[in-house]
Amino acid sequence: MDQPRVSVIIPVKNQQRLLVQCLAALRESGLPDLEIIVADDGCTDGTAAAAEAHGARVARVPQPGGVSAARNAGAAVAQGQILVFTDADVVFPPGALRTLVDCASAPGADGAVGVFSGDMPFGNFASIWKNHWMRYTYRRMPDRIALFFTSAAALRAAAFRESRGFDENYRAPSVEDTDLGRRLAARGCNIRLCREAEVIHHKRYGVADVLRVDYARARALVRLALRERANPKRRGAAFSVPLAYPLGAFALCAAAIFSGAAIATRGAALLAAAAVLFVLALVSSAGFLNSLRQEHGAAVFVKGLLFWGADCVAVCLGAASGALGFLLGKRY
Repeated sequence: MDQPRVSVIIPVKNQQRLLVQCLAALRESGLPDLEIIVADDGCTDGTAAAAEAHGARVARVPQPGGVSAARNAGAAVAQGQILVFTDADVVFPPGALRTLVDCASAPGADGAVGVFSGDMPFGNFASIWKNHWMRYTYRRMPDRIALFFTSAAALRAAAFRESRGFDENYRAPSVEDTDLGRRLAARGCNIRLCREAEVIHHKRYGVADVLRVDYARARALVRLALRERANPKRRGAAFSVPLAYPLGAFALCAAAIFSGAAIATRGAALLAAAAVLFVLALVSSAGFLNSLRQEHGAAVFVKGLLFWGADCVAVCLGAASGALGFLLGKRY
């Protein structure tokens, strides 16, 4: 089978340093006739010039509109049969891009999604937690998935255009990739999980960053689910977050509420209910927490166990905010 022409699309806004290492890795991929498009969403630094200096084609967004609009602008001028979406802070190790493209262009496939590598440049707890969470959850998904992961995703150009691309109501990075993946699945597209295509995410998180991201993502996922509730083609598709985790988060938050009520009223039944809910919450996340211990050691595990509670609260608050906002007319 002839190798299809590949266009890599990278949305950027003032990310010169990160972009340079991303482009250098792509140039080492060995793919013939590789087109690299940097979608400039209103950069005011030297990002666009650096992109051109490294052989990338710069597509300037006429009216800066956020990451989804930038990706769509890049895709609009792409000439490849396979579109690969990634970000400036992602590096493809040798062979990873070819592996992803081969998965996406295999007979019967319409696209493919890669995963984060266990190798990462930052050793602080929050970065370890976030990278491990993304790696753990994605690697356990089925071979055929109803989502898109724009750190490392490849899709046949025809399928992208038929789906109308990314929803430009998402200006900041959010669940625009999940939304697109679910629309593709509803159209019958076969998006494959390519576990062998591992990429390195050069992003350093702090504890507050993770809590903020998980709060915002929970809010956005709830609104996406509520928008889709009347669409039977999408209702059966899984989200990127395993169902056990939000259920565990809600159980933990409920356990805290029941505990407070038990203390206030000295109610034994409430305390028993709180204990049951806490155990359910812990069981729901036991697999992830245990894998954190196995791969990163006891110290990270202990920190993770403590942080898990705070993250569950962030998820619950985000979900509640999403539902309330939807009732008040906010759809995104």
